[in-house]
Amino acid sequence: MIVPRLQQLYAWSAHELAAPGLVDCVRDGALTYAWSFEDRGVWQPPKSFIFQMARRALPPARRDRGRDERLTTMA
Repeated sequence: MIVPRLQQLYAWSAHELAAPGLVDCVRDGALTYAWSFEDRGVWQPPKSFIFQMARRALPPARRDRGRDERLTTMA
């Protein structure tokens, strides 16, 4: 759920915390603060039959809605 939005999460955090270096901690959806981008495979969990079945049971990812739309739907 979080991995597809890592770039956005780090960009938002960098802006909110006034720490522009945070955007360098993620590249193309791979965390790069502990290992190089070339070693990004360490972040991939081993294949699991149960995980694959659970993922298939979940609804497909939604497009990110704007902040204002989220707030109005929550009210």
